[in-house]
Amino acid sequence: MIIWDRFSYHLITAGFPLNQGNSGVRCYGTEPTAGYDKKIYYESLDDDFSLRQDDGARSLFSTIVTQHVTAIINVPVMKDHGIAGVTLCLKNLAFGAINNTPRFHPSPYFCDPASAEVCAHPALREKVRLHIVDALQACFDGGPASMKTWTIWNAERLFFGTDPVAIDRIGLEIIEKKRKENNYPSVFQKAKHIATAGKNGLGIYDRQYIDFIELNV
Repeated sequence: MIIWDRFSYHLITAGFPLNQGNSGVRCYGTEPTAGYDKKIYYESLDDDFSLRQDDGARSLFSTIVTQHVTAIINVPVMKDHGIAGVTLCLKNLAFGAINNTPRFHPSPYFCDPASAEVCAHPALREKVRLHIVDALQACFDGGPASMKTWTIWNAERLFFGTDPVAIDRIGLEIIEKKRKENNYPSVFQKAKHIATAGKNGLGIYDRQYIDFIELNV
């Protein structure tokens, strides 16, 4: 088992001790430890070319994804995102698995269609088994790294599912509701990558067709 993220310092900051050895539960990041696979990549011109890094129009997949694991459980934290609207299953998985991502952020893209298309890439799609959204505490403004303690609330929920589009759709509604209650503007239009993922066959976007079961434990 490997606990991983794109950057090792994100794991350290979250309280996970790094373990790059061969025994026990391993824990490390793509950068600086595992590196990227130059043979397996996502290529897109839907970006701000001025922000392209060394790999140009290509974003390489982490070797953790392509070589180290046979199955992936995606565990995002529920939060808003100042550019993409929200970071839930899709964006967490996509932008945690590739490099050269700043180019996808500016207007008019807002991480779309990259978030959806990276998740649709066989390197990820064939290995992802489950999505678990940690919403025990959630953030409705200032994400993904909010310094506004008043926008973090105890949502006291965990979401489990195999459909990242459906989960993200539900999560977006929850964040939207919380923002409205606190007189913050909508982020719905920014989070267009979720609808794109639905169109790409990654899951169900239309709310009326989502099978959502709530359990109180």
